[in-house]
Amino acid sequence: MKIKRWIIAIALAVGGASALCAQEKIPSPPADTTLIYVGGPEGELMSLPVEVGTATVSVVAVAKNDKKGFVELAGTAAATSVNQASPRLYIFIPSGPGVHPAFVVRLDIDKGKRRVPIMLQKGLTGFAVPTDHIVIPHYRVLSTLGRLSFMEITPRLPLVPGEYAVMGEDLNRIATFRVVATSLN
Repeated sequence: MKIKRWIIAIALAVGGASALCAQEKIPSPPADTTLIYVGGPEGELMSLPVEVGTATVSVVAVAKNDKKGFVELAGTAAATSVNQASPRLYIFIPSGPGVHPAFVVRLDIDKGKRRVPIMLQKGLTGFAVPTDHIVIPHYRVLSTLGRLSFMEITPRLPLVPGEYAVMGEDLNRIATFRVVATSLN
């Protein structure tokens, strides 16, 4: 009886060790630190196209009142399709205090445009996106290059098919993609 227990214990230990050896492949930081990337099925990185968004309200001036508006993108579909419900996105973020990573938002389609609602707060510049349009992320710093952190962003919950954008404060640099399938990879 003791021999069977030892055999089972050894088999479990060897199985656990091989699972640890089969670690996930972390991509190397790409040369272009200005782009946002999505991980492909073989672990390769593909850059997402960058689009220019327009705001229906001024986001650079100090807001005189609380306002609501939209950030809009031309067209009803992103150029890049992703067939994963949990895509791995990769981005470079400057390191330092007061720096916030970009976030992933779900876009609505209305009047031939993709758009996300935004809110402005009296006395402040910039904008906020309502939480019901923000994809709750999991951020992971993979490496640092000088003052830049190479980060992975993954959604905490699988994404439903639809239009998405990775955006920060700069409306001239919004990376977009479309989820077309529900593969959990």
